[in-house]
Amino acid sequence: MFAAHRVGLGAPILEKWLCGEKIKSQLRPLLVPSFLVGILIAVISMLPNFSVFHPNRQLSHQEAVTISESPDGAKLAEKLGRFSDVRPLTSTSLTVLYLNAAIRGELISRLFLLSIIALIFAKITRSPTGTASNRVLFSAVISIAAIGAITHAVWQTAITKIISSSLGAITVVHDPFWAVIARALLQTVPGAVGFGWLYIRHGIESAILSAFVASVVAHLFFLLVVVRFV
Repeated sequence: MFAAHRVGLGAPILEKWLCGEKIKSQLRPLLVPSFLVGILIAVISMLPNFSVFHPNRQLSHQEAVTISESPDGAKLAEKLGRFSDVRPLTSTSLTVLYLNAAIRGELISRLFLLSIIALIFAKITRSPTGTASNRVLFSAVISIAAIGAITHAVWQTAITKIISSSLGAITVVHDPFWAVIARALLQTVPGAVGFGWLYIRHGIESAILSAFVASVVAHLFFLLVVVRFV
């Protein structure tokens, strides 16, 4: 919060509520943009599931069948089974999971990281304490988006290597580099920019609400559309 306040950001609604002030008038203006951004990001997040970003999908499916029927595939399934939760997911547990992810993710990515980067940029540009120009703030938003995309791509590459090493002689199908990067960008950049914009304009509460809406809508969209038509 210290870094956020130094650049004019923070949690305005929560802070007013803790001070005993009325917050109803501040809640209304952020509801529409939060829901609209969340829905838009949910729709964009489904794009990486389409076939155009998976040119080797049929071959990958054939390889998956081969792997599942092989001894190495059984060993891999056993290893993965140690980290899986066998408890069924209910609507309540999914809601709690999405809400927890939204709160944790936005507190770390926006309230902490974005505020710190914005403060560093503000120091570099010698902005007055307590304020920061739009250029500084949106430069911080783009920086967070770039960090998220790079981290996601590296993580996916590491997982692929781990799976490949676990399968021994079985060859895992790899998608072209452009497809991997495109999926990483679509899965990270829209959310980073959208939630970052909401954080700057309306506070961290708006970003958390929008992230929660995006998760719920993406889940429903996946069940109703992607599973049936992709």
